[in-house]
Amino acid sequence: MSAKPSKNRRAEADDLPDFARPPITEVVLGVQFDPLVGLSSGRLGEIWGLFRDRFPTTDDHPPLASSFERLEAPAQPREFQMNLDFMRPPLPRCWFTSKSGDEVIQFQQDRFHHNWRRAGAEEYPRYPVLRQRFESEANDLIKFVDSVGIGAIEINQCEVSYVNHILADESWSETSQAGRVFRLLAPSSAHDLGPQEHVRFDASFLIVDNSKEPRGRLHVSLVSGILREGSKRMLSLTLTARGAPMGRGVEGALAFLDLGRRWIVRGFADLTTEHMHTAWGRIR
Repeated sequence: MSAKPSKNRRAEADDLPDFARPPITEVVLGVQFDPLVGLSSGRLGEIWGLFRDRFPTTDDHPPLASSFERLEAPAQPREFQMNLDFMRPPLPRCWFTSKSGDEVIQFQQDRFHHNWRRAGAEEYPRYPVLRQRFESEANDLIKFVDSVGIGAIEINQCEVSYVNHILADESWSETSQAGRVFRLLAPSSAHDLGPQEHVRFDASFLIVDNSKEPRGRLHVSLVSGILREGSKRMLSLTLTARGAPMGRGVEGALAFLDLGRRWIVRGFADLTTEHMHTAWGRIR
């Protein structure tokens, strides 16, 4: 993000916080849907063919478990689901990767995601650009699934995630100084425990719409670590908004993704300190 307004920035809502140098390293837009029971391994190659021009590399990963936000009860620890269908091994989660390596499409029997990840010093393309790409790709997938008769994509959950890698610098240098970055870790009264070596923080917040109706949850995770490249200390801050679509089809999914993204951006600004806002060049 540059300090000067760009076309991408102008396309975004003016009331959201904005930074010239945010620590963002990855953005994920995705949907979960009822499993495509007619999907076979042979069809996976055809699905790759829909996107091969921009995503020429493919590889397989283990499938992600289904995940639902149950708004009728408080958030619970993550549940793990066993695969009881022993007669048919699970199909893989396919990754289709762009030539530059900075964008990935993930597809499995009940999920479709579009990832942007920082592969170098390139500028983050901004949410409206990624949203447009995701919308086009999701519509192409739905048309293909309908045309070959392997089921219907009925979206049941939507998810948007922002991953931030906050590297140690003059603003903070030790894990014990995490309170300089994250408001909820502000230093407490003096104690005899010595310097803090590791930090992990998890929280969830109910997402509501303009009419105060609950729509999903914002999950926040902060963990300290070491950046593999350069062995530099860092704090990894992930914000994920998840909930049911706000309408049918891709349009309903986008409505939730837009709402979830607003909660993420505002949550990032609320949870991080003014000290870091200055370091990141807060514009508004």
